[in-house]
Amino acid sequence: MKILKDRIIKDGIIEKDILKVDNFLNHQIDVELLNEIGKE
Repeated sequence: MKILKDRIIKDGIIEKDILKVDNFLNHQIDVELLNEIGKE
């Protein structure tokens, strides 16, 4: 899951006590990222 960890560090947004990842997981799914995670 290193690829996911790296992506969270790169593109995750911290607002108060909440880590937001909706820019690549929830609202705008990055299919290539999910395919790479699935390979692990």
